[in-house]
Amino acid sequence: MKSSDMIKVSERIADNLVTRRAADELLEFVAAKRSKSVTLDFKGVSFMSRSFAHEYVTNKKDTGKTITERNVATRVSKMMSVAKKQGGSSHTGITSFAVAAERL
Repeated sequence: MKSSDMIKVSERIADNLVTRRAADELLEFVAAKRSKSVTLDFKGVSFMSRSFAHEYVTNKKDTGKTITERNVATRVSKMMSVAKKQGGSSHTGITSFAVAAERL
């Protein structure tokens, strides 16, 4: 069993991360890996929607893996930060989340 796996997000999903379903697909792929830790390489990812970010940030702990992100573009990193700050359920704070995301 490998101790770590690398996943190139732009090749596995897309360079524009938009839907909650796409985030779920990425996390399902991560969860299916045999290794305990996974590195997600965001090189080439130029956009992340607030929906994708929220789904990803909220549910990545459910994979049971240690996930490390690398090569994250500034705009994508900011969107993840907004999602982390919002936390909570997928329906709580949507209005404030949208306002925060627009500031990016």
